[in-house]
This record gives sequence, structure tokens and C-alpha cells, in this order.
Amino acid sequence: MATAQYFFLLSLIYGGYAKDRQNSSMSGAEDMIQSIVSFSQAVLLGSFALLLTAHRTEIMDRNSTINNGDQSVNSVEFREVEDDASYDPPSFG
Repeated sequence: MATAQYFFLLSLIYGGYAKDRQNSSMSGAEDMIQSIVSFSQAVLLGSFALLLTAHRTEIMDRNSTINNGDQSVNSVEFREVEDDASYDPPSFG
């Protein structure tokens, strides 16, 4: 959520730059485009944060194979590490 707030702040800053440039009879198109892009990024990040917060319990409650005690998927990887435990690295000195 902090990143969404940061991009919202950037959109306000770029909007202020664009307004200042227009008041000085200069083109503020680049700053206005950057302000719009920053605001749209803030909206996207904010909506993602809200969706993630709303479905937080559903994501956290999913069971993994490690939590269930079912090591059938990872047992081969663990065996390979245990079999390779006799490796003796070379000494540098």
C-alpha cells in the first residue's frame, strides 16, 4: 500500500510541475503525461493491495505438502542432499 501512496504523491508532484510550467507559458505536456502514468500506477497498486487484503485468509489457509506431513513430493530432493553429505570441499590454505 505504501508504494501506491508513493505513486499517488508522485502524480501530485508531476501535476504541480505541469501546472507551474503552464503558468510560465511553457509546455507541461511531459509532466502531465508522467502525472497520469503515476496516478494509474497508484490505482493499480492500490487495487492489488486491496484485493490481496480481502483474500488474505484464503491465501494463507491453503495447505502445503510440508504442513500436512506429506513428503512424497520433496522426499527425492531430501534424499539427494543426504546422499551428497559426504562431500569434502577442497581446502585453500
